[in-house]
Amino acid sequence: MAWVCDNRLNVKNEPATHHEGHQHLGKARKLIEGREKVTGGARYAADVVLPGMLHLRPVLSPHAHAVIESIDKSEAEAVPGVVAVLTAEDLPTRDRMISSRNSAILAKEKVLFVGQPVVAVVAETEAAAQDAADRVRVRYRPLPAAVLLEEAAREDATVVWPGGLPLDEVDLAAMHAAVDKDVEEIENAPTNIHAENHYVRGDVAQGFEEADVVIERTYRASTVYQAYLEPLSAVADPGPTGDRLTIYTSTQGQFSVRDEVARLLSLPRSKVRVVPMTVGGGFGAKYGIVEPLVGAVALTLKRPVQLVLSRSEDFQTTTPSPACTIELKTGAQRDGTLTAIQARVYLDNGIFSFELGGLVAILLGSYYRFPHLQIDCFEVVTNKAQSGAYRAPGAPQATFAIESNMDDMARALDLDPLEFRLNNASETGDLMSNGKPWPSLGLKACLERLRDHPAWREQAKGEDEGIGIAVGGWPGANSPASSVCRLERDGTVKVQVGSIDVSGAHSSLALVAAEVLGVSPDQVEFVQGDTDTGPFSPPSGGSQITYSLAGAVAKAAQEVKDKLLALASDHLEARREDLELIEGKVQVKGVPARAVSIGELARVGETEAGGHGPIIGDGRASAEKNAPAFVVHLVRLRVDRDTGQVMPKAYVAVQDVGYALNPLMVEGQIHGGVAQGIGWGLHEAMLFDESGQLQTGSFMDYDVPKADTLPSIETVLVQNPSPYGPFGARGVGEPPITAGAAAIANAIYDATGVRVDRLPVRPETLWRALQEGDQSLR
Repeated sequence: MAWVCDNRLNVKNEPATHHEGHQHLGKARKLIEGREKVTGGARYAADVVLPGMLHLRPVLSPHAHAVIESIDKSEAEAVPGVVAVLTAEDLPTRDRMISSRNSAILAKEKVLFVGQPVVAVVAETEAAAQDAADRVRVRYRPLPAAVLLEEAAREDATVVWPGGLPLDEVDLAAMHAAVDKDVEEIENAPTNIHAENHYVRGDVAQGFEEADVVIERTYRASTVYQAYLEPLSAVADPGPTGDRLTIYTSTQGQFSVRDEVARLLSLPRSKVRVVPMTVGGGFGAKYGIVEPLVGAVALTLKRPVQLVLSRSEDFQTTTPSPACTIELKTGAQRDGTLTAIQARVYLDNGIFSFELGGLVAILLGSYYRFPHLQIDCFEVVTNKAQSGAYRAPGAPQATFAIESNMDDMARALDLDPLEFRLNNASETGDLMSNGKPWPSLGLKACLERLRDHPAWREQAKGEDEGIGIAVGGWPGANSPASSVCRLERDGTVKVQVGSIDVSGAHSSLALVAAEVLGVSPDQVEFVQGDTDTGPFSPPSGGSQITYSLAGAVAKAAQEVKDKLLALASDHLEARREDLELIEGKVQVKGVPARAVSIGELARVGETEAGGHGPIIGDGRASAEKNAPAFVVHLVRLRVDRDTGQVMPKAYVAVQDVGYALNPLMVEGQIHGGVAQGIGWGLHEAMLFDESGQLQTGSFMDYDVPKADTLPSIETVLVQNPSPYGPFGARGVGEPPITAGAAAIANAIYDATGVRVDRLPVRPETLWRALQEGDQSLR
């Protein structure tokens, strides 16, 4: 019987016994904010309307590198409704160094990439602002530019920063990666390689001498846009005194944005308040790109100002993933034992520093045990918008390279590709590329689960179909976090947090509070605090929110529980150890008639003079170590040899989730990550010409997966509890995107014998390779 993939949630795994008996945790629960989103009730930054609010439209550079010779504002200023036409000299940031995308508020003297803001036009209406922006006349003198990665990396290339790359900034975009980078700054004669990472273990020459099979290839991945539904948007209100800012924004990290806005605008942090609005997708891109500009303009004009980027502007001026070239060489012995890995990695940082090499090196050389290793990573600056984080930054590129080589080595050795991976897979304590040991990880458990799955056992394939597998992983991230929990008189439990709920984290955290307090999740409400009112929380990136915050929520709820039991002990005249919390009541064990509701206890606490006081608790947590999370993906696809079209038919995503606090949310994360991974493999690329012009700057040209092109997706949850995560949980957001492109490439080879070495796979390129009998895409 042929295997047929479905999309049912599969959690038939090895359950951890210490999680058995949970009333709410581990059970599927819908999004707590789902109703307001599907009914249109959610408020986004573009929905904010304040009295006297102005509208800002940016004038963006059409050149990758040019001198600004003059700016003629006269025609724009004459447009009815225009309040101001501002350049860098008009803003309080005029003396700030431009050294990151966040600090590139308005260009000074020169433009450095297509899409760099040059002029801010502000008017009473958005239409008037846009009309005026179209009438601003900027005269440029074009300069030589370094645009394409491999050309910019050459020694004879035009040097982007002859005086050296300016480095005085906090890199907010890198917060999504949230791992050590081990970067080595370069102090030699100026080139476009501004930083390097070098990792060495053993002797790679010896390792390749010991190998019976050596595979050497060069892999390339394009720049990829995060493609969130909601373009960047923000509103800045200077308040009645004009010397403090309230910023309403779509952001993944309100505290980091507050700090950076305060620094750039020379304000005390206490005078900047960030109010997070509903986020219409972020995936690593929403970390303070437009807030400094909107804030600077609001302070200058002493009126509220709103900016909502158009989709075209968002494509040009934000921070997409870096293009990447990986020269990879790996070796193995006849029995399948890996001997060596050697790699040179070039990452396109864009115009400013975005140091990702250390993370790419970890992912490239640490999935498997290589006794001999040499990985050299080079960060290259180009005249394009700064690169930034996109869900599991660096992982899809690194995984594509190493998993393609692993498949080729298995074939050359006539070994089962899954068993080959299983025999060489890293385990807890094995050394990563950077010499540090892996914390607890479940890669082998994921491979074993796929090995037993009918999709792999049966290998059912039709004509021109192929099956490919790939491993993927994410080191994980963790940060200190805090939470406040309080009990209302009606029995409602209110949990106050400072985290940004981008993808349903609060719907899982609500189960944590409900579990600790013995109440229904329907009684738990989450209160989204801003930077003035919310307890500190890390940014929503790097798969760290649930991992970092669940412990803080549990501790805050536990403190509330302790206070409830103490108050109930007096109220019921019973010893504390004889009491239990069940279904929103405190009762004497074995005597349900002697009970009091938690709402009544809250009333007593708030009204009884000399009593216990209001029921409130706070929790703080800081996990000791990260919890890496691994996946193994399988895809079955068909290739149309007449057109080169690739059609995924079925997909299995196996993932070590530690402990699924809310399996429904976990499944949703996996489905979304798989779709984006397919985008990396078959659809998405920001293409630039030699002058730096973006050729795919709209959804007319930039292809993303569509609902009717995605296969059925089956999720398999491996629950391998983290020894450090709350309730054994691991981060789940990043890993699902990591393996998709690699699995697709391996399936295409299985179907056609053509080795994909460039992402994404274009039908015309694959068709040409099929017609010419070429064994690799060029």
